[in-house]
Amino acid sequence: MEFGPALHLWSFQNDVRSRIGANGAIVYEWLFAGRFTASVRVEGMLSKSWFNPGDVPPEYERRATWRYGVGLGLRYRL
Repeated sequence: MEFGPALHLWSFQNDVRSRIGANGAIVYEWLFAGRFTASVRVEGMLSKSWFNPGDVPPEYERRATWRYGVGLGLRYRL
């Protein structure tokens, strides 16, 4: 298991912005065959909305920013 902070920095219309969030992942790894190992990784990130209240029209709702992913891996050990 992996958990930690996330810091996002970007420029929006010449305004430098930052958001702090959280990262998390679960990784499972096993011996596949001989010197090969395989892995599965499930990860996600969550932070508050990337938009400030004045960036969007009032009829829009700002929501938390999130993403997730799944990765498969195969590694050869030397």
